[in-house]
Amino acid sequence: MVENLYAIILAGGRGERFWPWSTKDKPKQLLPLFQDRTMLEETIERITPLVPLEKVRIVTTRELAPQILMGIERLKDENLVIEPLGRNTAAAIGLAAFSLDDPQAVMLILSADHLIKPQANFLQAASVAVERAQMGDWLLTFGINPSRPETGYGYIQIGELLEEVKGVRVYRAVRFKEKPDALTAQEFYYQKDLYLWNSGMFVWKVSVILSALQRFLPKVYEGLSRAASSSEERVLDEVYASLQPISIDHGVMEKADNVVVVKGEFFWEDIGSWTSLDKVYEKDGDNNIKLGNVCALDTFDCLLIGDQDGVVATLGVSDLIIIKTEKRVLVAHKTKAQEVKRLIEEMKEEEKFKGFI
Repeated sequence: MVENLYAIILAGGRGERFWPWSTKDKPKQLLPLFQDRTMLEETIERITPLVPLEKVRIVTTRELAPQILMGIERLKDENLVIEPLGRNTAAAIGLAAFSLDDPQAVMLILSADHLIKPQANFLQAASVAVERAQMGDWLLTFGINPSRPETGYGYIQIGELLEEVKGVRVYRAVRFKEKPDALTAQEFYYQKDLYLWNSGMFVWKVSVILSALQRFLPKVYEGLSRAASSSEERVLDEVYASLQPISIDHGVMEKADNVVVVKGEFFWEDIGSWTSLDKVYEKDGDNNIKLGNVCALDTFDCLLIGDQDGVVATLGVSDLIIIKTEKRVLVAHKTKAQEVKRLIEEMKEEEKFKGFI
């Protein structure tokens, strides 16, 4: 294990695209979507062969911190980096960097809602990334070989092969590409030797990311620096209320010229919406995923999830997402999976719906 290596797990999101399973009281990262353990627990277990638990830091909101500590008993207060509220990944990562108080510490940034396997391949790529981060002032990200023309992920165009270590390839990053339309995604897929999925996982030294924040997001840097120099909680609250909510990709990675890409030779999925499950769960002969109490007749290409308090029954439908849980039911076309968050925003406008969000 590297002595000054820390795993930073981002776990402050609400997971609104996974409503009605994911709610403000129990968001996606605290749900056991695939096994008996929650996604956050899976992420911790995945990295602890490389990083001991005492050097794992989970960045989350003040609202979710008690649930995390209650749900994972071996975690302590010292494992948490608390945000007053969510301000996207640039602020979350910056806050974690300042909290380490060691310019030479290496940060391995992970998300609590990724599905990755096999573990050994991931750890191999992570080890190579950590070694390169220690060698110089690099901003490293992990790129994933596309397995399909995906419009829900961002892409990275790669350039020169810098090195190959233990079968892991490291490339110079050329540019970042936003989530593409269907035609562009198809083009990227057929040029997978040039375009990789942007995984949203990173490695760098504390000094390197703080320098990048100071250069590209000076107001975020100055605010977090002021909060780090104060022991008063109200200062952090004031700072966070004023911070620009921007991702580390938009704020830093797309602008920096010292970005390199570690190609991950492992299965990776960002479990960001209901259609993410299409790539994970086994389907029946009609291409349906059925979980819980479900009865489906003449039903094709659907995601159907019922609970123990009732039944989901379908007849003569296709390409739908139907989720029943407790007092909540979602019915949506698969093409609208990314827009469930928009539905939640609409529900927030009416008082009678707020208790169900």
